[in-house]
Amino acid sequence: MNQDCSIDTDTIKRLVDGLAATLTSARNTNSRDKYVSLQRDYGRLLVLFFDRKMKDYNVFETFSRRFYEESIKELNTGQYWLLRGDFLISIHTCDIQNPQTITFIDSHVRSLIHFLVDKKPELLPELIDNYRNFISFESHFADDIYELSHLFGSYNSAHFKEVNNFTETHKELLTTSPQDYINHFILLLNKYVQDALTTPVSEPRLEEIKRTTAEYKQRMLSEIIKEVGASAAKRTAQYTLRALANKSHWSCILDCHESFSPAHSTACRLGINLLPASLNSMIQQLGQPQGYSSLNSEELSHAYVRAVPILVMYTVYSWRIQNLDENLNACISTIISSLNMGDKSMHIVNRILNELKPATYYAKSPVYAKAFCNHFDIKVSV
Repeated sequence: MNQDCSIDTDTIKRLVDGLAATLTSARNTNSRDKYVSLQRDYGRLLVLFFDRKMKDYNVFETFSRRFYEESIKELNTGQYWLLRGDFLISIHTCDIQNPQTITFIDSHVRSLIHFLVDKKPELLPELIDNYRNFISFESHFADDIYELSHLFGSYNSAHFKEVNNFTETHKELLTTSPQDYINHFILLLNKYVQDALTTPVSEPRLEEIKRTTAEYKQRMLSEIIKEVGASAAKRTAQYTLRALANKSHWSCILDCHESFSPAHSTACRLGINLLPASLNSMIQQLGQPQGYSSLNSEELSHAYVRAVPILVMYTVYSWRIQNLDENLNACISTIISSLNMGDKSMHIVNRILNELKPATYYAKSPVYAKAFCNHFDIKVSV
């Protein structure tokens, strides 16, 4: 599919429908190589269709439902490619032009999570890892936007303050309405272009300003979409932990953490980490809203409290594996010193403290230690 998407919508619909039928045929014949290739093409085509062409919400809903239905057909077939979001390997945020496409992908992943947590929870770590692969790396947007203060020459303190005010005023839009955020950003960029042209400039200088503006705008639009994608993926990864904890799938929770930075390894994988294993990041998730879901948000919040004991065990275990010669007290000191509430309000801090109380109660249960030892094959001598 080319960048301007000159193929009309009806033609794309027929292509997608035909590919879905071929996908079913390949799955039924157990042709693994053909099926793997087709499902990646199918997923990528759908994503790019939404990204370049999707205008009608009804079309969006129809194709989202079909994509989900094709995915869950894999259950009990032994081929769990769409269910694991394998198609996300073939596409990245740098391919996306429309922030609404991030919403489509995130919504689809969450639908799969809701399905798999009951039917096939062991696939969720791979699904989240494939989602991480789609995001690839953290966005540089938060730093790069300040280049506006010196984009067309020397540093301008007034512009710096205005950019800082812009980021604070519109930061909620990055989550609630990314396209509106992009529109506001473009308006601010155009304003600075006009400021640069307040005094007469030479023809070469005018061309330089145009070129700089175009390059910076393109780079920043890509970074904004990457930021939107990273934020969505991190929220969904946390949602996964809550959904798993709600069903007491402790081993799957550990696998989700292990998929990025295994406790036994001294090397970390390159790219974005959707589930930091530090105690600080885990504690700060207490009391956090998780956005839309088909599960009750209060139920999910309580589920995370139940997960805290095994997450703390994982943090201690990760430290111990890397520091076999150290005294365990050093581990406790290190972990405690890492705690930082930063700019959290007293209201948030109190909510965290209130949720820690039942977490300490759950920690007394032997269920967590048993699940943890079984997962890592730790033999306990009596």
